[in-house]
Amino acid sequence: MDSRDRVAQLLYTNVQNNANPNPPAVTAVLNQVQPLAPPTLTSSDLLTANIINYRNSKQFDGMKVYLYACTLRAQNQRLSFPFHTISHIAVQLWNNSEPDNIKQVYRDIAEETTRMYEFHHRRMNNN
Repeated sequence: MDSRDRVAQLLYTNVQNNANPNPPAVTAVLNQVQPLAPPTLTSSDLLTANIINYRNSKQFDGMKVYLYACTLRAQNQRLSFPFHTISHIAVQLWNNSEPDNIKQVYRDIAEETTRMYEFHHRRMNNN
């Protein structure tokens, strides 16, 4: 069983313990990928990064910014999960673990990034 299968198995396991819905191994993986608070990611980081999925969308939202922060955190932890695994973990963290004030910070970063992208894109098209 490779690491991808192991993580998938941990994430999809049904647990009967209602006090802690995630077993310790899953919680450890989630904690390794979860971005540190407060977020240190900036709009400039997103605009200067070579992220095809983000640039092609031309629209940033809080969840995409959070996903990118999770990806960076996994890289900093030297985890070699495939993108779809990190994406799944990020969605689970966003929906179940992050408080509203943290989510709002990521939404604010996304709004600022979108404004900066649109401003730059308009200027480049006018020249």
